[in-house]
Amino acid sequence: DANGKPIDGDLGFCKLSTWKKYKVGMYHPKSKIEVTPAKEAWFQSVLDRCYKFRNGLVPDAKTRDKLPPTAVLNSDGVPTKFAFTLAKDGTVDIDQCQSLPGDGRLTFEDSVPPTGIPVIQKITNKEEHSQVLNDLESVDKLLGALLDEVAKNMK
Repeated sequence: DANGKPIDGDLGFCKLSTWKKYKVGMYHPKSKIEVTPAKEAWFQSVLDRCYKFRNGLVPDAKTRDKLPPTAVLNSDGVPTKFAFTLAKDGTVDIDQCQSLPGDGRLTFEDSVPPTGIPVIQKITNKEEHSQVLNDLESVDKLLGALLDEVAKNMK
C-alpha cells in the first residue's frame, strides 16, 4: 500500500477493474492512451487468456501422479521485481519495488513446480530470462537425467 505495508490476498491482476483501480497500464495518467470500450474488451480477453494459461500450469491433485519426470533449469542471478508500491495517489509506482533473485522475469522461488510435484534434478545458473536455456551444458545434463528416469521406469 502507500505506506509500504503488504496487501493481503490476490489483487486480481486478471481483472480489468484492478488495472483501473490501481491505474496500471493504459489507465495510468502518464500513459496518454485513449481508453475505449473496444480496447477494454480486447484487454480483458488478453487477461482472461493469461489467467487460463497460468492456472493450466498447476496440475490438479488427480493428475499429479500421472505427470512425466520433471527437471528444472532456473536462474538466481538477476534481481527480479516481485512487489510494487502504491503511490499516495493510488497509482502503482513501478520504479519503487522490491526484488528477489531470479532471471529478471521469474523469481527463483517461483521457478520450481509446486510442493508435491517431484523434481528429479535441478540446475541453477546466473542467466537472464531469455538466456537461461542457452546454458546447453545444463540442458544436456537435465535431458540426460530425464531420459535415464524414463528408461528406469520402463523396466
